[in-house]
Amino acid sequence: MKSALKTLVPKPIYATLRRFKRAAYALYLPLPDAQALPASYRHLPGQFDFITLESYLAQYDAATPEYRRTLAHGLFYTIALEPMHGQVVSWEYTQRKHGSHVLYRYLRAAWYYGTGAIDEAVKILSALAEQRHESLAILLAGACLLRPNGREQEARAILLRAHQQFPDDIAIAITLAQAHFVLRETIVANHILAAIETPWRAFLKQHDKENTETHNELQRALSKRTTHRHSHYDDTIYAESQIKLHWEPYYRDMLGEPAHVFFGWLRRFYVSAFDEIIANEPQTDAIINFGVMCGQADYEAACQYPDIQFYGVDRQQATKDFNDMAYQSPNLEFLAGDIETLLPLLVKKHKSVAFFHARTATLLYPERMRALYKQCAALSVRHISLFENLAPNHHAYRYFDYADFPQDAIIYKNHQFIHHYPRYLEEAGYRVVAEQRVASPSVQADSAIDWGSVHVYLRATLVD
Repeated sequence: MKSALKTLVPKPIYATLRRFKRAAYALYLPLPDAQALPASYRHLPGQFDFITLESYLAQYDAATPEYRRTLAHGLFYTIALEPMHGQVVSWEYTQRKHGSHVLYRYLRAAWYYGTGAIDEAVKILSALAEQRHESLAILLAGACLLRPNGREQEARAILLRAHQQFPDDIAIAITLAQAHFVLRETIVANHILAAIETPWRAFLKQHDKENTETHNELQRALSKRTTHRHSHYDDTIYAESQIKLHWEPYYRDMLGEPAHVFFGWLRRFYVSAFDEIIANEPQTDAIINFGVMCGQADYEAACQYPDIQFYGVDRQQATKDFNDMAYQSPNLEFLAGDIETLLPLLVKKHKSVAFFHARTATLLYPERMRALYKQCAALSVRHISLFENLAPNHHAYRYFDYADFPQDAIIYKNHQFIHHYPRYLEEAGYRVVAEQRVASPSVQADSAIDWGSVHVYLRATLVD
């Protein structure tokens, strides 16, 4: 793997990947008889200066068509995530000097996207697609529009044209299906996925063993009604000794990434979820966030609502310690321990409590989530909100509406599950009052297993 990376990845990027141990970030190699698939290089340190820019332009000129796509996609992602490092592409001098170069146009579009000028980014990418027959450009144009909530229909229109023009491009097909699913056009989405299922499965073949193990584990947990799970994550990224390597990148990304891209978007979305709880349940005097990891959103909400107590609960003491070091507010407290033990101790301190979890339940067994919601109801927790993975299912390779779930939970990817949250909530005595599907907020996936990823936001209230 190391030698392959060194051969394929430009030297400055390879050095960065080694320095930050991020070589796992999504290097895609071309499929037989298909376009090259994207590469992702995150968090290049320092400024993206003229020397760096012109080095990449020269590499692009000398590269194969497959590697040109790889390079353009990876650098687009880098600058979109950290536009302040790519300001050189925004200057008028640079535009006059390199404005006709294809890679420069990708990078300028990335800078616009990263700074929030999404229409300018789409304009450049659409022109590039039309003038140069660039499938990557039209894919990125659709993806840029798919991420901000409220522009999914525009994204679908662009991606539909892209799919008609490049019917063999797997990434375009899956992203179009993703747009349809977000818009609740699930039948159409699955029709698209069915047409590419064979090459999609072939491309993700390296995940077959993991997906089969996850599916079999879930079936055993469902049949035995197992509550607690010990996953390989407990011994790796979520082990006490490893939390620093996980928490600090989250902290950096929550603070540094633009508000409409990935972790910057997640921070903003979590705060808006707290806003919605308080707006709809004004008597709320405490919010418990189960599975916080980085507490940036909790801190911002605590500062905004000084009369409401915010609690962040994680299992690991290290996570609490890092959050305590980063965030201090009189109405914000981080705790370490099992949520089932801490929940009654926290609830009894307040008159009206809301419960929130995000990107947490995907690692838990169905029976534990069902029991947790029932415990909330027994403690008179009035409100539950969540933001979790919804799709796609990598066993059937399709999307499922909740009404079509074959069982209480299905597999997602990487030993993760997709739960039938409305069913669990209703069984516990809650009524779902809001549901929103959201395309995962990265302009490209960090690996191919994440293509087509969709999250769901649900808000439920206790039935009197």
